[in-house]
Amino acid sequence: ATYRITLQIEWSGPTHPATLPPNSHISPPVVVAHGRAGDLFATGVLSSPGIEAMAEQGATNTLQTELAAKPTVSSVQVGSSLFGAGRQTYSITSSRATGDLASLVTMLAPSPDWFVGVADVDLFTDGIWVDELTVDLGAYDAGTDSAPGFVHSNIDTRPPQPISGPRDSAFAAALAEGRFGTVTFTRVT
Repeated sequence: ATYRITLQIEWSGPTHPATLPPNSHISPPVVVAHGRAGDLFATGVLSSPGIEAMAEQGATNTLQTELAAKPTVSSVQVGSSLFGAGRQTYSITSSRATGDLASLVTMLAPSPDWFVGVADVDLFTDGIWVDELTVDLGAYDAGTDSAPGFVHSNIDTRPPQPISGPRDSAFAAALAEGRFGTVTFTRVT
């Protein structure tokens, strides 16, 4: 099955007037088709070096290398940064043989180590391919940088903490003010 994946970022002045930091944007999103849960990330476990680099700096090279080494990952795509609300689309092909899961991550910038995404969306459920599914972007703290608020200052968290929901009050306030966006998976063939 081939899917169009539409990332819709809503994080902007109109949706987050009280919490949006100056120069807000998302880093290049990473979209993955895969076969095993947790191939990209999972809450409750430590961040990989690739997730840490993506969440702290918006860098994707280490994450792409990690994903390429996993036999259960069939496709990795990287988009481009977005400043303000906007949309990006991707295309993936899934199969029962190579895996029917899809995941996506992108850094919220500026931030210490915060990212949004979806993990392990199952495109094959109850014996059929899903026609269309829209999910809200989850909000995550990579557990690797302890700087407060929407800043990027490299204060390493010692020891590193597992990936979780927002730990910082500024991140939690932004999430409470409104969702950061959605991801829609639409079957095209």
